[in-house]
Amino acid sequence: MIKSIIKPFYFWGIVGFASLLLLLLILSFPKQESFLLIQLPRNNFYDLLFRAFTILGDGVSAICVVLLFAVYLSYRYAIILLSSYISGSLLVQLTKQILIPHNPRPVKWFEINQINLQLPADLSPYLWYSFPSGHSASAASLAFCLVLIFHKKWQQVLIAVVLICVGYSRIYRYMHFPEDVLAGFSFGFAAAIASFYFFTQLFASKNITWADKRILKK
Repeated sequence: MIKSIIKPFYFWGIVGFASLLLLLLILSFPKQESFLLIQLPRNNFYDLLFRAFTILGDGVSAICVVLLFAVYLSYRYAIILLSSYISGSLLVQLTKQILIPHNPRPVKWFEINQINLQLPADLSPYLWYSFPSGHSASAASLAFCLVLIFHKKWQQVLIAVVLICVGYSRIYRYMHFPEDVLAGFSFGFAAAIASFYFFTQLFASKNITWADKRILKK
């Protein structure tokens, strides 16, 4: 089972390297500088691109992929992904609502610290509950489940790049700070690995054969 988790080497290598760079950025610069340093210049192309990427991390997208797994792959992967998404979301909301409540998002943080920001005209960002990023957690859970299925090098690289772009989209769209995204990735991976371990053990111990079936018959 451990082998299955670490097998997508290229995926973990790319995501790990990107996460390390993000951590170094967070540790090396003040909060506002780490946020502003990685902002791309704003234009219509980037706006549309990262709006599309951020959609991949929302709950609707996750549920759609769960249904696709159940229809075309197996109930096993659908259950693992659904469990990952639910448990990761619970961890995120527990942190947001109870452990670190009313944590300001970038726009509110800059306002509180009296730093003027010129917001993009099309953005209506939230103001509170910044840490951690729920979209990043959801995307990380989905990415982990995908690399359990798609093992080719180019597939791992593609999934890793898309995941990084989803996380970055939350920064580009003024929804989260870099540390929020990094924490979201950690929460999502933790939930996905725990769900994979639990259900793999459960299906094996109970000899549950229906888990490998799917809605669309072969």
